[in-house]
Amino acid sequence: MENQTTTTRIALKWGLISGIISIILSLATQFLGIKNTGDASIGFVLSIIALAFTCLIQVLAMKDFKSQNNDLMTYGQGLGIGLLAGTVWGVVSGGFNMLYIKYIDNSEVVRQANMMREKMEEQGGSEAQMEMNEKIIAWATDPSLAFIVTIFMGFLTGLLLALVISAILKKEKSIFE
Repeated sequence: MENQTTTTRIALKWGLISGIISIILSLATQFLGIKNTGDASIGFVLSIIALAFTCLIQVLAMKDFKSQNNDLMTYGQGLGIGLLAGTVWGVVSGGFNMLYIKYIDNSEVVRQANMMREKMEEQGGSEAQMEMNEKIIAWATDPSLAFIVTIFMGFLTGLLLALVISAILKKEKSIFE
């Protein structure tokens, strides 16, 4: 019996790699002040780069699996690799961001909360509405919620990309072998 690498091992490896790279890029954009410019075009470009990076990680993960398994990978194996790698990325990246915001620097969350307050104050409203708005702002800017959303987005992005990438990269054993 051949010693085949499991999809879980490959997905964990590449999910951790992408999570660590994501943390480094996040810190770099934070320290360079790129995130806080408020320029929508910069946010769009960063989103495109992040999507391309995620596609690259999935391709590398699936090719890594294939190289260790006689160049074979079923559609289901590719799907599992992409899905788990995306989820692991979400846990690593979201966990770091939550800890960073809670214990190191919450200035971005405070800035977002202040912007939300200003918009709600412009709309006016009673004291009761303002109290309700404060509860909504506190809930919407909670780092724990951002952690859960990041995990979900990693899962969803991993799934959607893996549906396509694994279909392209799959190579199943011939029925004649």
